[in-house]
Amino acid sequence: YPNPTVAKIFFDTKEAISNESVSVYNNAGQVVLSKNIDSDHSLDLTSLSSGTYLIQFANQKFKTFKIIKR
Repeated sequence: YPNPTVAKIFFDTKEAISNESVSVYNNAGQVVLSKNIDSDHSLDLTSLSSGTYLIQFANQKFKTFKIIKR
């Protein structure tokens, strides 16, 4: 949350995801960001342009989430 976002997104989960590796993909399927989740369960998306992205967690059975960046 929040979705859509303008900067950071936060993951509301009971699982430990700090330092979890995630990849962010654009609509063309290209990796536009690859980093670890921050200790406050957030991911900074300020470097991305406005648009729709898919976020994929590497270590959680490849869960994928759709996010909209304004």
